[in-house]
Amino acid sequence: MPQLNRLDHLAVVGITLHTQVLDLYEGHAALLYALPTSSSSRRLADAPAAVAKLDTAIIELTAATTSVETKSDLESLCQNPKNSYAQSYCTKMLEAAPTRRLRG
Repeated sequence: MPQLNRLDHLAVVGITLHTQVLDLYEGHAALLYALPTSSSSRRLADAPAAVAKLDTAIIELTAATTSVETKSDLESLCQNPKNSYAQSYCTKMLEAAPTRRLRG
């Protein structure tokens, strides 16, 4: 999927993007759950609902990735880190911002 080609865990810093990625995974899970364990037909009983849910998740993820302000989101999230690991992560990410081509 082109929406997930360059999207890694480091890119998901905004809550909107995080939510959209979870919706996409949930849509995939619903589609897989709708598959029959054995069948002579290739059709799914719940196919229209599962496909619609997945299509919606893809559209929302695409919209979220085009509107994310990665650098400003990262700066906001790093203002009050909850522990030393988060502080270290924030420091490294903000130092690497010029080389990672963060938007914002």
